[in-house]
Amino acid sequence: LSDADFAGIDLRQPATSMMLQRGDIFDVADVCAQLIAKLEGVWSRLSAAGMAGLLAEWATCDGLTGQRVRVAQGVGILEGRYAGLEESGFLTLVDDQGCTHAVQAGDIERLGPAA
Repeated sequence: LSDADFAGIDLRQPATSMMLQRGDIFDVADVCAQLIAKLEGVWSRLSAAGMAGLLAEWATCDGLTGQRVRVAQGVGILEGRYAGLEESGFLTLVDDQGCTHAVQAGDIERLGPAA
C-alpha cells in the first residue's frame, strides 16, 4: 500500500505495527495461536460465569470508566458520561440531562474526565 491508497481518508491515529511497537519480528502463526488461546479462555469464563462474570472482569480494566464520551451513530451524536456496559453488551451513556442511553453501535471518542 502507498499514501495514494489512503487519499482523502482522515486517519486520526498514526498507523503502527507490532514491529514498530516492540522492535521485534513476530511469527503470524504464533500470534494467531496465542490469540486463539486467549479467546478460548474468555469463552470458557463466559460459559462458566455468564455475561455478568465477563462484564465484572471487563470493568476492572475498562479505560472509559469515569470519562466523558461522544458517540456518533449514523446521523446522530450523543455526548455524556460513560456508565459502563449493560449485560446485553450495550454501552451505557448518561447525557447532560440525566437521561440514560443504551448504545448498540457507533464510533466512540473519549473527551476527557467526566465533570
